[in-house]
Amino acid sequence: MECCAGCGILKTEREKIFHPFYTTKREGTGLGLPIVKKIVEAHGGDLHFYPKKGRGVTFRVRIPLPNPPIGG
Repeated sequence: MECCAGCGILKTEREKIFHPFYTTKREGTGLGLPIVKKIVEAHGGDLHFYPKKGRGVTFRVRIPLPNPPIGG
């Protein structure tokens, strides 16, 4: 299914967007979001998205700060 830029993520698509090789784009590989999610999680973080009907999607990446060095 082709989507316009900024139209958001359909409810039927939401559970699939982090699956490798899933894409709604004609020339997409479907690897971007799964790779980003793996990198963020490897750093102890999380990746969430908040679709806004007719207004696009906001993605939130949270990565915890590392513990400061002892004595620093």
